[in-house]
Formats: sequence, C-alpha cells, structure tokens
Amino acid sequence: MVGGGILTPKNADKDALTDQALRRFPGQEVFLLSADSVEEQQSGAVPVEYLDTLLPSELLPHRLTLKIGAQCASCC
Repeated sequence: MVGGGILTPKNADKDALTDQALRRFPGQEVFLLSADSVEEQQSGAVPVEYLDTLLPSELLPHRLTLKIGAQCASCC
C-alpha cells in the first residue's frame, strides 16, 4: 500500500491485517521478544508468562514479527 493507510476500529483487526500483509511480503521473518525481569518474587504476583499474553494498545506485543524491507512504525 503506497500513499495510503487503513483505519481499523479494533486492535485485533489491525493485527490480522498486519499479519496478512507481512505474510505476503517477501523474505524471512525475524522474531523479536521483549525483555522481562522480576526484581522480587512476591506471593500472589502475576506470572510473567501471563503478562506476555496481554496486548495493551500503548505497548508493542511481547513477540514482534518483522521482515527486512517491511515498514515498521512504533509510537513510544
């Protein structure tokens, strides 16, 4: 898509379109994982594995899939 964009009402729709476009893009996928650390294990604390499954709109996903030459935008 050159000179345009897609506005989706839900992040799940955006993720599905992004995955579909990335699959069509030539090249090998590269997977990047976020860094996790827990300073102190507390009883009743939420496991890091669960936190990695959450997708808040203001954060990148825990597992980011990229291809060389594909566009990537990040707003931090």
